[in-house]
Amino acid sequence: MIINMNRQEKQQRFSNDHWLNCKHTEQRGVKPVLFVYNARPYDRGTWNEVPCKRIRLSSVKEHEQSAAHRDVIKREVQSVTNQNIGEVINTEIGNDAITAAFTVLYFLAKRRIPHTTNYEPTLDLLTQLGLSVKQDLNICKNVTYTSERSIQEMLSILSAILEEKTINELKKSEFYSIMLDETTDISTIEKMTLNCRYLNSSGHLVVKFLKLIDPLKQRDDDQSLTLNAECITNHVLDYLRGKELSHDCLVGIGTDGASVMTGKHSGVVKRLQNFAGRAIGIHCTAHRLQLASSQAANAVPYVKKFTSILRQLYDFYNNSAVRMAGLMDIQTTLNEKQLKPIEPSSTRWLSIEQSVTRLKNTFVSVLLSLDHEGEERGDAKAAGLHTLMSLWRFIATMLLLCDILPHVSRLSKALQAEDFEYCHIKPLVKSTVASLNNMKTREGTNLREIEGFIARIEDDHAVKKRKDDEEYFQVHIREKYISTLVNNVENRFPDEDTSILGKFRVFDPNFLSSEEVVSDDVTKLAAQFLGIPGNDVNNEWDGYRTYARETLLKLPEVTSGSVIEHLCTTRSLRCMFPTVVQLAKIYRVLPCHTADSERTFSQLKLIKTVPRNRLNEATLDSLIRIATDGPAVEDYDYSAAVKRWASEKNRCVRVILK
Repeated sequence: MIINMNRQEKQQRFSNDHWLNCKHTEQRGVKPVLFVYNARPYDRGTWNEVPCKRIRLSSVKEHEQSAAHRDVIKREVQSVTNQNIGEVINTEIGNDAITAAFTVLYFLAKRRIPHTTNYEPTLDLLTQLGLSVKQDLNICKNVTYTSERSIQEMLSILSAILEEKTINELKKSEFYSIMLDETTDISTIEKMTLNCRYLNSSGHLVVKFLKLIDPLKQRDDDQSLTLNAECITNHVLDYLRGKELSHDCLVGIGTDGASVMTGKHSGVVKRLQNFAGRAIGIHCTAHRLQLASSQAANAVPYVKKFTSILRQLYDFYNNSAVRMAGLMDIQTTLNEKQLKPIEPSSTRWLSIEQSVTRLKNTFVSVLLSLDHEGEERGDAKAAGLHTLMSLWRFIATMLLLCDILPHVSRLSKALQAEDFEYCHIKPLVKSTVASLNNMKTREGTNLREIEGFIARIEDDHAVKKRKDDEEYFQVHIREKYISTLVNNVENRFPDEDTSILGKFRVFDPNFLSSEEVVSDDVTKLAAQFLGIPGNDVNNEWDGYRTYARETLLKLPEVTSGSVIEHLCTTRSLRCMFPTVVQLAKIYRVLPCHTADSERTFSQLKLIKTVPRNRLNEATLDSLIRIATDGPAVEDYDYSAAVKRWASEKNRCVRVILK
């Protein structure tokens, strides 16, 4: 503020105050005195915007005693102390200390251990073991690098390095595919995983996790809260564009076959194809088999009833610790291994077979437990389950499923294998169908021993058998279920695949060695994925066919997989047969299943548990990436993480990098 003052003593008085300086300025011939405050109030920029013309010494003294003035002086002292903190502490921190901190955090994330609550206790444990990691990190009272903010910052860096490596490799790959699937986490929040398949620089297949997406999260330009194809598509495109991934290189989109994904006119696949014209949609083979199996069970009334009883039995024991303890005691008395019922879930591919097999192995103890609960405790539900399970029809159906479901489960496991290829579907399905057809006329191992199984039960329980049970079982359960299951599998996996995927049969060694003309298949593949004229492709294909007959086909145990692998990894063939090599690479990256998405869901449920149900999307994404794609603790490149951490922003300390 500017004040015209002529009294020298006031100027002298004000000049002695450390918070109020006196300066002379000249304005229109007058020499006023300019009083400048050294400090500003805490809650606004200046004390006064309009200058005053007079000031009293008593007012200055009164202000010095005010609470506002003392608060500003206190804050000024603290500010000066903080600015000069480098003069009293060591501002350097060793590379080993930060590297050790990143290693501890990575270990916790890799092992799916809650990181924010266990990070500092782990450092304390290292201190007890004689390692000075925590002491080296404690630069001063306010710089310890053990706060939640520091932990989350380091976790984000660990994840970002893994993601950047994946994205860089993905950009260098000629072609790639993505896999989409949805689930609901422990907090009943919809989550969608985005995984990818691509070839690395050496031509080998790589499958990586890309992003955990919240499909219900609103975009900046979208005010609606709806889970539909447009919403999912926008989230996927936002990620691909944000990472600068070319749509032209996208050749396959794997889904679980849900209508929102595969809708003919406005599904996610159709919408993505508007941006990636060469991409094709692929229905997961494991999901197709699961649909065939579950629909066959629902088509046979008693099999459907059997699965319902199986579910009720699981809930009966799972919802009561007392009942479960009673079952365990009975198994101990009978010198049986203590086994709990397994949950039969229609959405989990192998759970029905495991649940039925477990029931067969514990059938006697379960019957005794239900009898005990029904008679001594008066439990009506237990008595009802005991009655249903004592029927001959129930026992026969259980043994039938124990014979049939293992074949379906083995096929399901084969379809979910990481190295599974599309060319393996046909022989595997044929083998399973043949085994199922044999059971129409020949009883399986378990069903063949039904009389001996019932004899062991009737020592303690009477099995109720009606006159028409055997005939009803043969016609309405056994034959109908097997026939329906076989028909469903054959419909889901037709012998002659007319889709574009079926055209890749040209890489089958049988077609390479035979004289059958497959030029039309090669032409369609080149037109779909590469946009190359048919004549040029056919000439090149004939040359490769001759080459394969003279080299690969003379080797023992040649498969479609080995043919594709040879094309993708042999550099000399890229010059000789460029189009054929490109088709082989496309075939290699196409997803046959979305089992990798299911594996990501497993990690999600192991990480986001009830105690950790408030993990935000960014943290959860980082934890899943480290758990699924991160290397072993000893193989991670911590030097890159430390360098990024040191250069990301101006820090209170200087890291001594090696």
